[in-house]
Amino acid sequence: MLKLNLLGVMRQRGITNAAKYLVKNGFSYHRVNRLLRHEQDSISYKNLERLCLLLNCTPDDLFVWQKPNDLKVSEDHPLQKLLAKAEDVECVAKNCRSCRWRNWNN
Repeated sequence: MLKLNLLGVMRQRGITNAAKYLVKNGFSYHRVNRLLRHEQDSISYKNLERLCLLLNCTPDDLFVWQKPNDLKVSEDHPLQKLLAKAEDVECVAKNCRSCRWRNWNN
């Protein structure tokens, strides 16, 4: 499953308050909350482009991949470079119940 890792990218760029930064740059508070808590299952091309322009990155910088346990994927598959560990993906809420990254089997 592909997920956005906005907090990780923003931390790499020295942005300490991700929510404030995104709202200040035109994203609604509701959208920011959903994006940072991993509660949004999709993102529009328009918003993806806005994030890339704002963070000076490409889409592959924003995404991490969790390989489903029941899926066989070759070691040389391009998605392997996006493979993430649970500790690599950040969530705004500590022990967030809605954050599916905290429970890798969801």
